[in-house]
Amino acid sequence: MDQVKELVKAANFSDFAAPIAVMYSSYETDKIITVELLRNLSLAMVAVFLMTLVLLANIMSSIYVLICVVLTLVDVMALMTWWDLTIDIVTCINLVLCIGLCVDYSAHIALHFQQVKGTRDERVRLTIRDMGPPVINGSFSTFLSFILLAYSDSHIFFGAFVFGVFHGLMFLPVLLSLVGPAPYDTDLHAIPENEDNGGFSNSSTVHSKNIEIDGRMYSQVPQTLSVSYE
Repeated sequence: MDQVKELVKAANFSDFAAPIAVMYSSYETDKIITVELLRNLSLAMVAVFLMTLVLLANIMSSIYVLICVVLTLVDVMALMTWWDLTIDIVTCINLVLCIGLCVDYSAHIALHFQQVKGTRDERVRLTIRDMGPPVINGSFSTFLSFILLAYSDSHIFFGAFVFGVFHGLMFLPVLLSLVGPAPYDTDLHAIPENEDNGGFSNSSTVHSKNIEIDGRMYSQVPQTLSVSYE
C-alpha cells in the first residue's frame, strides 16, 4: 500500500490522484493500531493514577493500585495470545475497558488498609475481613453481567474479572503487608485554651477518649463545649 502511494506521488499527476482499494482501510488500521493502543493504555493508566492519588491521598497506595492494573493487563494480554486473538479495533477497545473494570477491586482494598490502625499484618487481616466480602459480591455482580458474552469469540472481560479479583484480594494484601503505607492520621487533638479565634476563647479543653469496639480503637470526643467571651 505504501509503495503504491509512493508510485502515485512520484508520477506527479497534474490533478489529484490517490490509490484506493477495499483492503486499504484495514491496512491503515493495522499500520497505526499498535501506536494508538499504547497511547490509549498510557493515557488511561495516567488517569487511573491521578484519580486514585486524589481519592486515596497517598502516592504509595496509588502506585500499588497502578501496579495491580498493569499486572492485570499483562495477564489479559497473555490470555489473548493463548486464545489466538490479534490486536485489532475490538481487542484494543476491550483492553482499555479492562482498566476500568479491574481498578476498583484494588482501590477498595488500598483505601480500607489506610483507614485501620495496627501493624501491617493486623491491618491486612482487618481489611480482608471487612472489605473482602463486599469486593467479592461486587465482582460476582460484574461476572453476572458478562454471562451473555459466554458464547462470544472473545473472553477478554472474563480474564479482566478473574485477574482483577486475584490481584485485588491476593496480590495487593501481600504487597501491603510487606511495604504498605502508614494509616491515615485521624486522631483528634485537644483544642488549646485561650486561642485567638476571632474574639472567642475556649474556657475548656476537649479531651478525647479512646474506646475499643470489635477489636478496633476509636476516639470519642465530647459533643458539648463551654465557650466564654473575652
